[in-house]
Amino acid sequence: MTELGIERSQVEAFFDENYLVMLGNSLSDDYSECWVKKMNFVNEKNDFNFDQFYQYVMRDVLSNLGKKHVKNADSRVREAVDSCRNVKGKNIGNLGSKIYNCVAKAIHNF
Repeated sequence: MTELGIERSQVEAFFDENYLVMLGNSLSDDYSECWVKKMNFVNEKNDFNFDQFYQYVMRDVLSNLGKKHVKNADSRVREAVDSCRNVKGKNIGNLGSKIYNCVAKAIHNF
């Protein structure tokens, strides 16, 4: 947030009521790009690191979406992440948001 000079309230506005990123906003793409880089979800070639993202989902996203104690979470999250490997984006920020949304939508269905 600091790097982009945006407030927490602006970041919160990037998400809808289902905690999905609302796409089509250049500022949210910029924030997402900064976030995926800081979280090491991409390498220097901007290749997405799905294993690193999987760890984040297990650690944070399940809890954020109220699914922390779902049965077989490990294998279900792995399946959700794997099902999103072919997602494409117009830039690295958009890609990060689309992958997050893809996985979050799957988790909502757990």
